[in-house]
Amino acid sequence: MSADTRTPWQITIAVWRALFLREMTHRLQSERMAWLWMILEPVAIIAFMASLRAFMRDHGTVYGAEWIPWVIIGLLGFMLVRENLTGAVNVIEGNKGLFAYQLIAPLDAVWVRAFIVGIIKTVILLSFLLVGVLIGLDLVPHDPLGALLYWSVLFLFGVALATVFSVLCGIVPELAKVVRVSTLPMMILSGAIIPIQALPHVYQEWLWLNPIAHGIELLRLAFFEHYRATPYLNTLYLVEWIAVVMVIVLMLHIRFQYRMKMQ
Repeated sequence: MSADTRTPWQITIAVWRALFLREMTHRLQSERMAWLWMILEPVAIIAFMASLRAFMRDHGTVYGAEWIPWVIIGLLGFMLVRENLTGAVNVIEGNKGLFAYQLIAPLDAVWVRAFIVGIIKTVILLSFLLVGVLIGLDLVPHDPLGALLYWSVLFLFGVALATVFSVLCGIVPELAKVVRVSTLPMMILSGAIIPIQALPHVYQEWLWLNPIAHGIELLRLAFFEHYRATPYLNTLYLVEWIAVVMVIVLMLHIRFQYRMKMQ
């Protein structure tokens, strides 16, 4: 079927399929043991945090949830957003040669890469859940549909951030360094490894403005039956952020699409 006889939707699907295969091939062949590192990274962080907790002789719970499952869910939820964000900083530059084809837009490359990140992180989450059940950790979600919903919402927020920063980093390449450096403090301030509820209330009011923190807490609430969530938690807050950011995203891509292709 020629391009002239295909519908716009069929052409879009064909473009996404080609970009998907190209990105997956690149991930497999670019770095040795790249796939293994995707699993070892969260395992190493969680092992370090568990060792630190054991050294402090503190094996208790975190607001009604066992500590190790609590930190596993928090870290995996944060990494779902972080990988989309850090992957976005070079997606425009990495696919610049493809934009000579009229059918391929920068937005296609960003969304296909985000989709791949979502698949990989979901597989890693399921692997952790399976291993956790086998070794006796409380990692079976209390509300499976809620866990799926909040995981998907966190993913969509990561996609929104990735799309925004793909434009900004395409226009100002130096911004990519700032994004990479900011991921560590962002992980701490999002409550992935330190409970925000344990901090003084004067700081909590500011930290709960972070939409990622709401997404991580909602995910934990769906996993742990007796988890006591903060009163600052807002179910719709993250969804509102996604809606606003995606409107800005589409405006930026329409405004700067030609510049990103030609720069």
